[in-house]
Amino acid sequence: PQQLAGVPTSLDNLKVYCEPQLYVDGAVNDSYPEDGKITPCGLQAWSFFNDTFEFSKIEDSSGSNPPSSSEQPVVIDDSQISWPTDKSFLYGNVTAENFNIYEEYRGGGTLTKPLNQEQHFMVWMRLSAKPNFWKLWGIIDEKLVKGDLVRVKIQNLYNTYDFGGRKSIVLSTNSWLGNKNYFLGALYLAVGGVFVITGALFQIAYWIKPRGFADDKHLSW
Repeated sequence: PQQLAGVPTSLDNLKVYCEPQLYVDGAVNDSYPEDGKITPCGLQAWSFFNDTFEFSKIEDSSGSNPPSSSEQPVVIDDSQISWPTDKSFLYGNVTAENFNIYEEYRGGGTLTKPLNQEQHFMVWMRLSAKPNFWKLWGIIDEKLVKGDLVRVKIQNLYNTYDFGGRKSIVLSTNSWLGNKNYFLGALYLAVGGVFVITGALFQIAYWIKPRGFADDKHLSW
């Protein structure tokens, strides 16, 4: 975390958080810049998701003569997909070094801008609670309604085949609470229910055996 923010970090700490992806080929090698040390380091950064997508909406003109259809590009806004705290506190003006630029050691995408400007990278680095997770890729400001036909062109770069992973595209409506996440909703309800039951038990115990204000009979002298 300190390396991402641009804070000087000892090599011992980097070894704890980053190995086995601390050096390009696994060890110090002076044939690479910075002796091969990777910035940002670590497996999560190394596996940075790098598929790209282009969206378009199919406009059907079936009522015309002759019937025809056309594609209208759908603009994807990815300029503000990270959290404000990511850019302000967690990531600094740090330039990537030796990061996924050598084909034989590459695990995912590369970085061309400072870390606090790489929106997709900041979203990718946010840890997920479950092995199946969503990552926000962009925001469509255009209104889409039921029945609209959307075509997606995918540049399939991210390798999930080696470990049997799967990738999907989800179009979802966001609100000020975020996107749909049934796991978090169920967790909040369960925790809230436990606290309600615990509070009710304490209240019942107080009714059965009340204790007066400043009662010192339970104190040991």
